[in-house]
Amino acid sequence: MIYQVIKAIHVASVMSFISGLLILAVAAKANNLVVLRTVRRWDRCFTLPALGLVWITGLTIAIQGQWFGNTWLTIKLITVAGLSGLHGVLTGALRRIEFESTATVPEFLRQAGVVVIAAITVISFLVILKPAVPSFRAFTGSQITTAQPAACSTMAGLQNAELHAAARPLHRCA
Repeated sequence: MIYQVIKAIHVASVMSFISGLLILAVAAKANNLVVLRTVRRWDRCFTLPALGLVWITGLTIAIQGQWFGNTWLTIKLITVAGLSGLHGVLTGALRRIEFESTATVPEFLRQAGVVVIAAITVISFLVILKPAVPSFRAFTGSQITTAQPAACSTMAGLQNAELHAAARPLHRCA
């Protein structure tokens, strides 16, 4: 039950963060000071707290599922870190435009919306499919055990069918 609540909070905060990030990307193209101030206020009140919740709940879910070391999660974390960085760059650019009359948005930020959509598409595929790409452990030569992962035992409140539907692990729970 707790896992499902954390997951629901994570999904809601992801939707809020991505929506806010897309609003920032659109506002970067606007030359209207009122729009910029409104978007920056929205960002401080809603998008930034959602970003914090995305990281807190996402890392909690990854720890509960013991997914660290899986390549799909590593790619996802790198992509989310990139989106977090893009958020900072967009926020800084809008702040400069608001307070400096000569500031302009860099050309590469004008395509930020496309980057956000592409990144969220990659993340969606990774999270839903959890592709069975070789783990980084396989490349380092360390032993990969076939023991039942703790994800099956730590989420004892979930039945196996629910676990498979919610987490889609790369193994079979006994």
